[in-house]
Amino acid sequence: FAMNRMLGAGMNEKVYESLCIKEGHQCWNLFADAVILDYDGSLLDAVSIATYAALADTALPKVKPVTTQTGEVEIDFFDGIDECQLFDVSSVPIFVTLVQIGQRYVVDPLAVEEACACARLCIGVTSAGKVCSTHKSEGRSMHPTQVV
Repeated sequence: FAMNRMLGAGMNEKVYESLCIKEGHQCWNLFADAVILDYDGSLLDAVSIATYAALADTALPKVKPVTTQTGEVEIDFFDGIDECQLFDVSSVPIFVTLVQIGQRYVVDPLAVEEACACARLCIGVTSAGKVCSTHKSEGRSMHPTQVV
């Protein structure tokens, strides 16, 4: 849930426009499933990096919407690998987890460090360095001046 919300918050309308085939009728719908094989902390960070890499390697076929005589919209696909467009990942965030242990902060914590943490904050950052989403989970509050 946190991953979906943070990714959605980070995406701008340019991303959604690039997935549109014919406004109001057809669009690409992308899904990213993650299978966790091992865990040693910073799960959202690892999954966000894997999702970013998968999306960066995603090539969407070029298509042309065609309206039939009956008014229905059909999609014509262009053939060939050269007729694909790479998905723009410039606004897809990478997550960075920050935990507080006592008076210290740890970035990208291990599982044992997460277990000792009294507060956790996950921040979504785009490749341009823009903070686009945050997720505060468990523990006590964190003052913004302590995090910056």
